[in-house]
Amino acid sequence: MYNGRKGTLYSGLGLALVAVSGNIVFTSLFKNFELLLLRRFLAGLGAGIALPAVPAIISDYFHELHARKMLLSIGGVYSLWPGIVLVICGFLTNRPKSGFCA
Repeated sequence: MYNGRKGTLYSGLGLALVAVSGNIVFTSLFKNFELLLLRRFLAGLGAGIALPAVPAIISDYFHELHARKMLLSIGGVYSLWPGIVLVICGFLTNRPKSGFCA
């Protein structure tokens, strides 16, 4: 049903998850900027692998009209999410005594 795309999706998400969890754990332990950049690159690579797989799986699984509606909704979320994340992070980092910015 997925024509081999499921493995690509899982490998990309797995790589992104390992890199992001490495950023969370190792950034507090090791203050090395080069390793941080490497882990950020791996997280982006994993997300870049998984991102195109989602529309392909939706197109395979759903009927054409329903797939178009779902892809439009996902496109809207993709376009709005960076702004939402910036607002949330700005709120968290500007709160007094929040502990998010040392």
